[in-house]
Amino acid sequence: MKRGILSHALRFAYYELLREHAYLLVLRLFLGVGWIRTCSEKLPEAGWWDGTAISTFLEQQLAGGHVVFPFYQDLIANVFVPNALVLGLIIMFGEGLIGLSVLTGTFMNFGLLNGILLNLNLIMAGAIDPSAFYLIIQTVLFISNTGAILGIDKLLSRKIPFALLVAQPQFELKYLWVEKVSFLGLIFVSGLIASYATFYVQDWSPSSVKDPAMIIVVLATFGALSSFITFLRLQWIGWGRPLELGW
Repeated sequence: MKRGILSHALRFAYYELLREHAYLLVLRLFLGVGWIRTCSEKLPEAGWWDGTAISTFLEQQLAGGHVVFPFYQDLIANVFVPNALVLGLIIMFGEGLIGLSVLTGTFMNFGLLNGILLNLNLIMAGAIDPSAFYLIIQTVLFISNTGAILGIDKLLSRKIPFALLVAQPQFELKYLWVEKVSFLGLIFVSGLIASYATFYVQDWSPSSVKDPAMIIVVLATFGALSSFITFLRLQWIGWGRPLELGW
């Protein structure tokens, strides 16, 4: 009996590893462990339980001139710092939940969107490294629906057919028009972010890696292009054509 279950599990894992984008499971493992490690490092620190860690960080970023966007300076001063206790807890436990979501492939796309949002906020606060690196990985995992490979999303997708929440196997989408509108929205939002950040770029040189505005322009453009490619794939499916076929 046990041998039969083991054999079935191994056969299932084998065929899952043959699926498209299965090679990205290594990145998924790396990212999930990274988020959980970040959370676990904060748990023993008293500053993350009383809000002083996040308030000190934000105030130092402001004082050092690392926050280049005026609206974000106001947001830090008037919203984030006065509510540092709540914000610190949200960040700490949010990182752990994102890590579990990615590792288990449970509501993974929603978890990735939250991870992208968190990293984007860190970059706007002037903390570029390693947020920019994480943001790229999460974008790649999001558009490839990696959570549907050896993940709980493979089961959840049968009841929740929305790629913004749950990774979908091979774009097997019941409400294709919703997904098209969603990715068009991502294209628009990413383009808007890139356009806004352009006005605050201080260093346009190819070697610019310390300018938060430049980093956001590059990453937002990358996100817009990735969403556009996904939209084209969805459009192709809408025409009833399998993705593996050429012209």
